[in-house]
Amino acid sequence: RPVRKAKAFTKNPTLKKAMQQGGVKGAPIVKFYTMVFQDTAAVDSKLRSAAMFKVKDWATWQKAFDSTQALKTDNGLIPRAYGYDPDDNHNVIIVTAVLDTAKANAYWNSDMLKQRRTAGGVVSKPERILYNVVQRY
Repeated sequence: RPVRKAKAFTKNPTLKKAMQQGGVKGAPIVKFYTMVFQDTAAVDSKLRSAAMFKVKDWATWQKAFDSTQALKTDNGLIPRAYGYDPDDNHNVIIVTAVLDTAKANAYWNSDMLKQRRTAGGVVSKPERILYNVVQRY
């Protein structure tokens, strides 16, 4: 299985040595996800948000998430990909393009989104990172 090989590679002493030589100071965090949706269309923004969280039930969450596309777009976000941990589908990730940071921040902090999370069975506070796409392959 490719995931098994990739996990083994992350524990390879040669990788650790190469990372140290490259200037890595701390232990890397490596997570694997099975992406069930990916939009490869070009978008104007290079800014991305990745949010990781736990859900009660993957199918319930996916149905709730898929039913709110216009809501996300209206709030400055375009879903790019989402999926789950291959070892535990209760661990979910969403990657979005951020088109309007002010709208997105307001949405992320809104009561409306908190209610949507509850309705979709989200059981943990999302861990969110923002990053820029430097080059598209």
